[in-house]
Amino acid sequence: MPNHVMNVLEFSGDAGKIREMREKIKNDKFGLGTIDFEKIIPMPESIYRGSIGNEEISNTERTTGMTGRWETGEPNGMPTATKIM
Repeated sequence: MPNHVMNVLEFSGDAGKIREMREKIKNDKFGLGTIDFEKIIPMPESIYRGSIGNEEISNTERTTGMTGRWETGEPNGMPTATKIM
């Protein structure tokens, strides 16, 4: 499954206020034209933000019943997901 998303946003209104907003929400590493969503709505502390290893993956598979791998196809432009055993 693709792991990238691209969104195009268009802002209208007072140019100065738009520039100010874009400065406030930009990703400091990549600059103007990017968005750091943490600056808009911070992620809750209860959400795990680290990497997971084999033990965590194994625990997830046991509790969710997930095994195998997933592939995607896009027939007629419609996203689908197919589990491969």
